[in-house]
Amino acid sequence: MKTALRALALVALVAAGACTSESTTGGGGGTTTTWVGLVQGSDGVESGSLSVTAQTASPAMGRPGGGISLAAGDVTATGTYKRVTPTAATLDLSGTYNPDGNSLDLAGSGYTFTGSFDGQSRLEGNFTGPGGDGNFVTEKDTGAAQVYCGTFSGGDSGTWSFVIQDGEVHGQAQSSTGGGAIALDGIVSGNNITIYFPGTTTPLATGTISGTTASGTWNDSGPSGTWTGSTSCQ
Repeated sequence: MKTALRALALVALVAAGACTSESTTGGGGGTTTTWVGLVQGSDGVESGSLSVTAQTASPAMGRPGGGISLAAGDVTATGTYKRVTPTAATLDLSGTYNPDGNSLDLAGSGYTFTGSFDGQSRLEGNFTGPGGDGNFVTEKDTGAAQVYCGTFSGGDSGTWSFVIQDGEVHGQAQSSTGGGAIALDGIVSGNNITIYFPGTTTPLATGTISGTTASGTWNDSGPSGTWTGSTSCQ
């Protein structure tokens, strides 16, 4: 699985994850934007989910508000990191969103999260914490996304996380042997999940959803094993 995962490259992580969740407030067109997504440690052990909220004048516009200029550091951002492994914890984060540079800085409980917004939907970057470092990928959230986290084992082992929305699966996996986080992309039909080899319709992993849990098998044209997880990270 490790070989195929690395071949996937870090593309379209949570690409269909969620759409805009912006509510207009007072104060000159201010908009609250929320992103939700995944956290993966580079050790293949740490994982969880991350939600981020910023009070801006619509960060999707590049320069928010169609001409409303906000000085760097003037926008307060908050976040919640729901860590699942290695130990469960819900950690509060706070910091700033810079609408001029589309950048985010959050910190709390010994963690720092630094990322950038692509001006459309994706907010992603890196983190450091007490147990090491890794990356995060989030998308604007409508509240309809389901976030699953878990582990895989067999011919390779590590952690995975993915978001399900509108019949599509997008996420990432991290091998316990190291290397960068790798994209996972596939579909959901009913309760059945299929993750494909890159650029093909050949399954890399299959499984089923049963309530708040999901599980299945994977086969990397030789090395193979099982995977399991749940919505405990949401």
